[in-house]
Amino acid sequence: MSVKWIGWVGIFHVLFIVGWIVYNLSHHLIYPAPLLGEDQSLAELGILYYSEHRGLLGFDHGSKSLMMLLSIVLPVGIFYILKRDSAFDLLNMLALVAGVVGFTLYSLSLMLQAVTVEYAFQLFINNNDASAQAFCDIDL
Repeated sequence: MSVKWIGWVGIFHVLFIVGWIVYNLSHHLIYPAPLLGEDQSLAELGILYYSEHRGLLGFDHGSKSLMMLLSIVLPVGIFYILKRDSAFDLLNMLALVAGVVGFTLYSLSLMLQAVTVEYAFQLFINNNDASAQAFCDIDL
């Protein structure tokens, strides 16, 4: 593993984030969110908007989750480069473990959010049960 490889992973991250920002901005310009009415809550408005654009919110969270899994390469690569240093010590090993665990937990959290939000939208759309729709429309 070389510094060049870690640099390419970083460049891929930046390109992915910029591409996702451009995609989100263009999507919201083409399909603007409706205005909040007096009889609607913000949760209802969000559910109605994202249920019309199915998969958008799940794709958002899922793709960010995969990027976080790819981000595990960064602390491992930096660890590999720094271990050649004679001043390398236990604190760097702890930083590696913390970085990998942090990226992994964040990735799993985003993937769980992606699955949960798409399940909630599916439940809201395909169910005529008032209690199930109320579960999807909880205002916190």
